[in-house]
Amino acid sequence: MYDKKDLNIFGLDESFTREQLEHEYSLMLKRAKLDPQYDISSAEEAYNRILGIKQPEKISAEEQKKRDRKMRFSENSIFYIAGGIVLLILAIAVPSAILRKSVDLHICISGEFEITDTEIIKEVIRPGVKPRKTSIEFIYASFNTGDDAASYSLQALALSLLAGDYDLMITDYQVYRFLISNPDDFLVKDISQYIDDFGINIDDERLIELYGGIYGIKVETSSVLESVSPYQEGYYLSIPNKADDVDNAILAIKRILED
Repeated sequence: MYDKKDLNIFGLDESFTREQLEHEYSLMLKRAKLDPQYDISSAEEAYNRILGIKQPEKISAEEQKKRDRKMRFSENSIFYIAGGIVLLILAIAVPSAILRKSVDLHICISGEFEITDTEIIKEVIRPGVKPRKTSIEFIYASFNTGDDAASYSLQALALSLLAGDYDLMITDYQVYRFLISNPDDFLVKDISQYIDDFGINIDDERLIELYGGIYGIKVETSSVLESVSPYQEGYYLSIPNKADDVDNAILAIKRILED
């Protein structure tokens, strides 16, 4: 807000007009151009106050340095964020890679199941093999509509399939349907080429054929899976597309089919 001192610089009183102010200010500017010694700074400040023009903030050199540092940090923040993401990925991937070296068969059991003891399954599905060579992850999954818990279970299943590196899926019918729900992008392999390895005939009624391929095997009962209590009768065996130890998955399926 200006005061009388500002008006006095231009020789004006309270009844001044904008035209009068501009006229007096222009005369001072002309004088400053002709006379380098003429100090027009007080006139500039008064002119800005009278017209309500905000003055540039005056800050110390130290404060300016702080602001410059903040600006540089802001400009480089995207690189810091990207670096943090890379570190996070490494934090997840490296332990997984280490674990992968000690585990050669990853099994995912998913559905409306109840499991009493996964260690028993490890022992009977791969007798004579050290338990640490086989891992079993159980993901409860329900497709009951209107059930919040069921909805969360499906999200957990989807994320696990996205991030996991399973070699064998043991599921109920609903989860199996989920795995083959997209005809253009099944989440499991066509296992037609492994039929002989399973020790069964191509006409075995347990094989599930879809679109000219075989993408699963239905097992009514198996002593290997006695500790897995199905909500509905039967188990569905399949091999994920991302499986990297198909040989051991085949051996596990063979043992389930034989018992």
